[in-house]
Amino acid sequence: MFTKGDKTGRLAYYCGVQLRRGPPAAARLDARNSQLRVVKAPFPSPRAPRGSARLKAFNSYSIRIVAGLLLVSIPLSIVLGFLMSTWSAQTSISQSKARAEATAENVEVRIGDWLTERKSELRNLAHDVVGRVSTPGMDAILVASAPTHPAFDNIQVVDPNGKVVASSRAGAVLSAMPTGASFANSLIAETLGPIQLGKNAGTIDWIMTAPILGLDEQSQGVIIADLNVLVLGKLVNPFGLDDPTVRDQEVHLVNAQHLIVYSSDWGILKDDQALIAMGALKANGEGGIYEQAMTVGPGTAQIVDCANHGLATTTIVIVTVKDLDPAEEVALQKAGATAVLRKGPGVAEMAADIVARSLVSELVIG
Repeated sequence: MFTKGDKTGRLAYYCGVQLRRGPPAAARLDARNSQLRVVKAPFPSPRAPRGSARLKAFNSYSIRIVAGLLLVSIPLSIVLGFLMSTWSAQTSISQSKARAEATAENVEVRIGDWLTERKSELRNLAHDVVGRVSTPGMDAILVASAPTHPAFDNIQVVDPNGKVVASSRAGAVLSAMPTGASFANSLIAETLGPIQLGKNAGTIDWIMTAPILGLDEQSQGVIIADLNVLVLGKLVNPFGLDDPTVRDQEVHLVNAQHLIVYSSDWGILKDDQALIAMGALKANGEGGIYEQAMTVGPGTAQIVDCANHGLATTTIVIVTVKDLDPAEEVALQKAGATAVLRKGPGVAEMAADIVARSLVSELVIG
């Protein structure tokens, strides 16, 4: 084959050219398909630490607003809650105090009304015996009238010289008889003595008197009655005649010596011995409240709950197989015996009742 320089003419030129495929035809672009063009290769950026991403999330405006509201509202709510709880507690205490004062006033009114009725009853009885003080049948009159006066344990008629001329209970002696100036005053005016332990063991005396005045207003004697102290079981009950399931109040009747005379928690007892066994006129009461009531007036203070063994006394019941002299019984009580019972019918039930109330720590049988 000749090269380009060996042959002249057009044929020589075409002989040295190789035939190749022509350029491909340009395809028509489809406007519906988007084309991807690489403008610049991306460089990998450094990864941000995780902590900064979290801080960035909490650095938003809304989070800061919520945090500010919480910062103000939480302390304010704590202060308001404390103030509300304090106010609620003070309100509850004030209501309890007002309720306690109202209960005490109601008990005082019931006892006062009951005593007023007994004074009127004894006054009428004194009027009935005017001119008959020295009548031989006065004993029979008093014995016959005793069932119509259940509020009195014993009624006696005493002449101006202090001699007992009649009694509703034969042989019974009132140990708390007024004497001296007290007796002289009872001849012309009605009197009411304090509740106190009787000289006879196992008895409690509460003496009321009414003068026997004739038509000339001269004293013919005096009627002396021993009030039934057990009626206080009904009078001091803060719930009246109701019997609620929840007993959230207790009333104490305290004397001038700061001793508990009666507690509403004791209920209605059988006799004076059972009352003494409960601690009447032996257990210390609320002296501070008594002095406050006598000097200042109505008020409130905390008392000792008898139901929760607040009475710090040891109860000893002695059951004897023989009769004891009054001096022996008094000596036993001074030695610490709460009650001295004579063995016989009903004694076991009485002792069982005391034991059931958890007030007996020792039972002595001799």
